[in-house]
Amino acid sequence: MNSYFTVRRRFEAGCIDLACSPKQHGHLYNIEATAEAHEAGMLRSSLDAFVREVDLRMLSEQLPGVNPTPMGISRFFMERTKMAVPSLCRVEVDISNVDESWYAAEE
Repeated sequence: MNSYFTVRRRFEAGCIDLACSPKQHGHLYNIEATAEAHEAGMLRSSLDAFVREVDLRMLSEQLPGVNPTPMGISRFFMERTKMAVPSLCRVEVDISNVDESWYAAEE
């Protein structure tokens, strides 16, 4: 039986997302990633590095080509981190003032 480890972090970032608002604005994001427990240290390091990269910055500048929606962010983190954390199985991102969340999961 596998044991899993989940890391949660928050970051604030600006974006221009036509689905939300065509003007520059910001959100408080919650990101949660899950992997097998034996990769907890690497998962924590990867998520902390990602948050340092995007916190208090414009997502379109930090993540060029990525749709700055929770779905786009979760897919980006999953794809980027999978090499370093092979057991990464779920990444969930939500915006704190919106009652929905999106996630990327390995099948």
